[in-house]
Amino acid sequence: MLSLDWVEIPEGTCIVGLSDTERAAIRARLQAEAGLNQLAPADRRLLDGLVEKYRRTVWEADYFASQQLTRAEQRLKAALTPPWDMYFAMETELERIPAQHVRWVPTFYITRFPITHAQADQFFASEHARWRELSRFRIGHRDDLPEMPEQIYWPLADAMAHWCGGRLPTVVEWEKAARGSDGRWYPWGNTWDATRGNFGPEHRPAYSRQHALGRTVVDAYPTGSSPYGLMDMLGNLSEWTMTRSYGGAKSTRETACAKGVTAKGLGQPEWFWSIVARQKPGTRYSGFRPVLSRWQRQIWLGGEIPDIEEDQ
Repeated sequence: MLSLDWVEIPEGTCIVGLSDTERAAIRARLQAEAGLNQLAPADRRLLDGLVEKYRRTVWEADYFASQQLTRAEQRLKAALTPPWDMYFAMETELERIPAQHVRWVPTFYITRFPITHAQADQFFASEHARWRELSRFRIGHRDDLPEMPEQIYWPLADAMAHWCGGRLPTVVEWEKAARGSDGRWYPWGNTWDATRGNFGPEHRPAYSRQHALGRTVVDAYPTGSSPYGLMDMLGNLSEWTMTRSYGGAKSTRETACAKGVTAKGLGQPEWFWSIVARQKPGTRYSGFRPVLSRWQRQIWLGGEIPDIEEDQ
C-alpha cells in the first residue's frame, strides 16, 4: 500500500480571483515598473487604446507582428523599454484572472507533497503490466533523487490518483489548498518572496544547482507552505487538475488545466506571474497530487486502476 501524507481541507468558503481594488493596484504597479507613467499624454492614450484592443486575446509568438500595427503604433513600439510585448502579455494575463467571487468547497483531503519518483516507482512496479510498459514515458527519474516530484502526462497522473484511491483535484480545490480561504496571492501571504519556492537557480539546494536541474525535492522550501501546511504549491512544477478547458484562441482541443505555473521561463516580474498560481493547459512536464473526497477518505483502500485513453 502506498503511504501518503493526507491533509484535511475543511469545508467552507474560498475566495477566488481578484477584486477590482486588487486589479487596479496590480495594474498601477505594472505600469510604474514598465515606465509607462513617463510617456507623453498622446503616447499614453495610444498605448491605452492598444491595451484595450489586445487584452482579451491570447498572447502568441506573432502577437505583435509589425504588419498589424499602424505607423504611430510602430513608433511607440520602438520607443518603449522594456519591450512592450511583455507588458501586453501581462495585461492579457491580468484580464484572464477572474473577478473575485466566493465558492463553497466541501471537505476534502489532499497530499501534503506532490507525488515523488519513489512513490511513482511503486505504481509502475505494480502487477498491472500496462503501467510497467508505459513507464518508459517517465521524465528525468533515472538519475534523480527519489524525493524529486514526478513529471508525467495527464492520463497516467489520473490513473495513479485513482490507484491511490482518490482522484485529481478540481481547480477550485487546488486553489483553496494552496491559498486558504482568505484570497491571498501566494501560499504564504500577499508579499512576494523568491526564497520561499523554486523560482530560480539562486535559491535552489546544492544538489539541483550542481546537476543543473530546474527541479528541487518536494520539501526544499518549508517557509513556502500553504495555510494548511501543503508544500511546493508554487514553484517547481505545475500540477495537474481534473478541470478541463480549451487551450487558446487557435485551439479547439479540450485539455486539462494545470495550476501552480510560475514565472520560470516567463521573465520578470516574478511577483506578477506567480499571483494566484497561473493556470494553463498542462504538459507532460507537470506533476500532480491526489485528493480524496470525504466519502473516499472513509472507505479508502487504494490500488484501484481505472481504464484510461492513452491519446488524451
